[in-house]
Amino acid sequence: MDKQYRRILLPLDGSDVARSALAAAAGLSRLFDSELALITVLPESERELKPVGALTHADAAGVPATSPPKDKASTKSEGARYLERVAAELEGAGVRTTSTAIENPDAASEIVLTARDCGAQLIVMASRGRSGIVRGLLGSVTDRVIHSSPMPVIVVPAENEHDVNQWTPRCLIVPLDGSELAETALPHVEAIASVANIPVTLVRSVPFPVTYGANVYGSMSPGLLAGVEDDDKAARRYLAETATRLRARGHVVGTHVSTGHPRTEIAELAQRMDGAMVVMTTRGASGLTRWVVGSVTDSVIRSSGVPVLVIPPGTGH
Repeated sequence: MDKQYRRILLPLDGSDVARSALAAAAGLSRLFDSELALITVLPESERELKPVGALTHADAAGVPATSPPKDKASTKSEGARYLERVAAELEGAGVRTTSTAIENPDAASEIVLTARDCGAQLIVMASRGRSGIVRGLLGSVTDRVIHSSPMPVIVVPAENEHDVNQWTPRCLIVPLDGSELAETALPHVEAIASVANIPVTLVRSVPFPVTYGANVYGSMSPGLLAGVEDDDKAARRYLAETATRLRARGHVVGTHVSTGHPRTEIAELAQRMDGAMVVMTTRGASGLTRWVVGSVTDSVIRSSGVPVLVIPPGTGH
């Protein structure tokens, strides 16, 4: 099934870190000829707080970011003016925009509700939330949006700095574990690969049994070693079959099978490939190999250094 992102939602808060998502959102909007809906969520408070997105430089240093009290009307007006400036910049880069400043103390809920109400098919966010304390591996706002959003979310590393006129993905990395749920990412992969005319690399990691001793292979029993070899063959066969289906639909597809932990292998591959974007589901196979936000997906977002498109269950077909 073809996927089209006719409207993309981009939460911003005025910080440099939140702007790291700007180029990715603009690039995808141009590729799909989408409207980019800008939103800033203002707390219902008389103190001026960063609304949504990422840490300020002061926050990152552990210093509370405070400012003189402001009334609600002044704060909302300031937020609206900021979005107008960003909209002008984006429209100069060929992106159609709308902008909205909203008051709500629950930024994550407001982002998801606004995305639903405005008909967005995709949310693009920076990888940290507005709080001065980063909870776990993701910022609290971004983390909650990923958990609760019924539509896909692209999480962009805070360190990404690209010109809004130039960014576009140059290749897609797609982790697959053999489950139908993991394959729900493929319609999104095909849509992006088609409009961007870029190659796709299907990835699977074969878990390696825990052994002891300097010689890993030498310390493995013949049965364990045979099991690893069988898993490797099955992984290669599965990716080859999936790649054949995608190639029949006109895509350029490669495969990559490795032995190790998925989170490490995916991140390292993404770092080696120029202009990569990872596309993965929030959950894969059940049990110990499952991919969930907070484990593999969380780790890939944190350590890969590239944008990660997270597909929630139920959005692939």
